Amino acid sequence: MTTLQSGNVPERIGRALSRDGVSTKRRGPQFDFAQSNFARWNRDGPVASNFFNALSLFFPAGEKFFIHSVRCFCAKVSDPFLMAEIRKFISQEANHSSEHRSYLKAMERQGYVIEQLDIRMFSRPLNTVDPVWRLAMTVAMEHFTASLSRFFLQDGRVGGDPALTKLWLWHGCEELEHQSVAFDVYRKVIGEGPYAYWLRVAGAIRVTSNFLPRLTSNFVALLSQDLECTRPICYLKAMYYMWVHPGILRRLILDFIGYFRPRFHPSEQQEHDETLVATVRTSLGISDAT
Repeated sequence: MTTLQSGNVPERIGRALSRDGVSTKRRGPQFDFAQSNFARWNRDGPVASNFFNALSLFFPAGEKFFIHSVRCFCAKVSDPFLMAEIRKFISQEANHSSEHRSYLKAMERQGYVIEQLDIRMFSRPLNTVDPVWRLAMTVAMEHFTASLSRFFLQDGRVGGDPALTKLWLWHGCEELEHQSVAFDVYRKVIGEGPYAYWLRVAGAIRVTSNFLPRLTSNFVALLSQDLECTRPICYLKAMYYMWVHPGILRRLILDFIGYFRPRFHPSEQQEHDETLVATVRTSLGISDAT
């Protein structure tokens, strides 16, 4: 493992959400990573551990991106139920950003060097991205995070270190809880016609073509630091994990394809998801109010 070189999460990765009026107050469960070994926290070993570590790199800036994407259209939402869901969405996403900032700080304390890792898809100033495009990209990413959460909540791929296991399961539950919010805002603002469908599809293609290469690059970089293997070997390990066994991304392909149906809606698995979330929350001892 590379020796510690930085004590702070890079600003472009983990800028606090207190700016622009988004609260950084933590609610819900607290996570103590003092005893966590980030290189080996997942019981499936270092490759699995670093896959989730690579995902974590996106959340501090990514969740801020999602919050602003939804919030800038609040003035066009008159439905009080949807407004309540938006407030819950913002609160949950702000909490996720805060906890993953702590996650990254703890990784750095253990020697990971993350300063140069590439997350440019969320690093552009928000006012330089067209709000409608930003919302379309957010809807696509929310579908991906919900699909990934559903997979690991029911497949058992998250397990090992108590604090990190609890964080990922808690985060996954909340992603399923609010998976429809950005989509419903999009539908309310953009509509359901041909243009809305085209934009939703184009947003998904745009964000996927940015996200997957960056996820792979970050995954390989973390493996290179941890296992000290050559980059080609680390790349093969990363691709095998994501696409062959357990093949997490391969197993999300059908969910991804489903997103391109004109009448797609994230709530299609709502009954299943509610049961899954309730089961996981009970096992963690977390109420739905946290």
